Parts: sequence; C-alpha cells; structure tokens
Amino acid sequence: MLLGTGQLASAQTTDWTKANDELMRYFQVLIRIDSQDPPGNETAAAELLRDYLAANGVEGELIARTPERANLVARIPGGDGPSLLFLGHTDVVLADPGEWSVPPFSGELRDGMVWGRGALDMKSQVAANAVALSIAFVVCIQRIFWPSRRTAFPVPCLRRIAML
Repeated sequence: MLLGTGQLASAQTTDWTKANDELMRYFQVLIRIDSQDPPGNETAAAELLRDYLAANGVEGELIARTPERANLVARIPGGDGPSLLFLGHTDVVLADPGEWSVPPFSGELRDGMVWGRGALDMKSQVAANAVALSIAFVVCIQRIFWPSRRTAFPVPCLRRIAML
C-alpha cells in the first residue's frame, strides 16, 4: 500500500493537518506488518518505507544480509550545514494475541491512539521519521537548493539528512 501523496509540503508552506493525517495512516499500515523477531521479517516494512519516501521524492536503498531482514538507507543531499540522522527499527517482540485486547497487528485507532505491537517501540517513531524526512526533502531541497523555487525567506538547511 503506497501512502505518499507528495502534497504534505510545498516550496511555500507545510500543511501540518495533512502531515498528521498522513502520519497516522502510515503508522497504522506499519503496525499491520507482522515483523516479530524471531524471525524478523523487516523487509516488508522496509519496502513500505522505501516506497513511501520515493513517492515523496526521497530515494532509498534496501540493504540485507538475509532477504527477509532488509534495512533501508535513504538520503537527502544537502548543503554546508551539519548532518541529521533519523534512526529506527521495525522488528518487534513476539505478540500472543490471547494477551491483547485488540489484535496485535491490527493498527486499530481507538480513542485517538493507535493500538498494536510496535506502537511504542518503535514503529511510531519510524513513521514520524518518514513523514519528517519527506517534509524535510521539500522544505530543504525545494526552498534552498532549487533556485527557481526559492522563497523570500529561505530556512537554514542541513548538509545531509539520512534515514537508517
């Protein structure tokens, strides 16, 4: 399922309501991926993340020692400032459905919260990183490095932004 709209930010503005909605949708889909370790199976999550970022203009590369346990490395080229790294993991500990009040890989939205294995550690942060990286790409690259799209008030940009 590809969620990226490419419309969260433009060279002039960032639509934070859309960004929040996109984050919640992406987070729920990420929770629905069963990446219990053992055995792992993070590749499905890494592929979802890669496709989401690509839809928002950020290219990524899957790197794996074993096919079912791929990692994603995505980079935004930048300017002269410092670098920023978003780091996370998508494997989760085992989940016994009998011990849960909701199915552990449902990504159910209840009372404004997403429920499921990995919601606190660490799929929520991975989803937030992906949305932030997508917005950073538009803000930094389009506002700073593409002069034809430069705004009157450019923001300082990092030298490089990466997600591992």
